[in-house]
Amino acid sequence: MKKRNRGYSASQAVLGLCETLIAGGECLEDVALLRADSAQALLRGHGLPDPTTIGRFLRRFSLGHIRRLERALDELFTRGILSSSGRR
Repeated sequence: MKKRNRGYSASQAVLGLCETLIAGGECLEDVALLRADSAQALLRGHGLPDPTTIGRFLRRFSLGHIRRLERALDELFTRGILSSSGRR
């Protein structure tokens, strides 16, 4: 039975965004630099979504979603689970 390619999963979009931020990326276009690195794709086991795909993924979140994430992160920092170094 043929499997349909449904594109990138939400987890691949998040991983792509995280990888871009860790590598020092400052905008969605920086994802394109990591996409071009075939060695990273081999290590990762999959490619990265292109910048427009990650942008569409991010636009699905509302301000309410972002506020809930901020509250959850604040709680983790309060409990000491996450380090506050580098936090603005």
